[in-house]
Amino acid sequence: MAQSSSFSTIDNKKEKVVVCNCNFEAKVLQAWTVDNPGRRFYTCEGRRVSNGYQTCNFFRWYDVEKPHGWQYTALLGARNVMRQQREEISNLRNQVRELSLENVRIGRAVRLENESSGQTPPDQTSTVKHVKRLEEKYWF
Repeated sequence: MAQSSSFSTIDNKKEKVVVCNCNFEAKVLQAWTVDNPGRRFYTCEGRRVSNGYQTCNFFRWYDVEKPHGWQYTALLGARNVMRQQREEISNLRNQVRELSLENVRIGRAVRLENESSGQTPPDQTSTVKHVKRLEEKYWF
């Protein structure tokens, strides 16, 4: 990303606020690229217009220096851990979704089996045994 040469600041009580080319307060984001892990930058937040969003593509580094040395290594390591954890969370959510659907299917099968045999719903202990028998019979 090239650094924007035109930028302005306005005083805001304690700190200066960076304003993009649209004359709105620039948003601070964090880069997670290999070259700039954890490095913060200003960008245009954009604004809603009739056919979507519009931005002036403003860009300016918030952090003057690139991360280097142990900080660079630590930030890349942290980024990789976060990516792995996001993937693991996504996989776990998918597993929960699949198990929930399986639970619903099993519940329906138990109800259908009970209705067809004229039985009243069994207690919890016998339900587990009943579900296992149904799994063997219908193989979910």
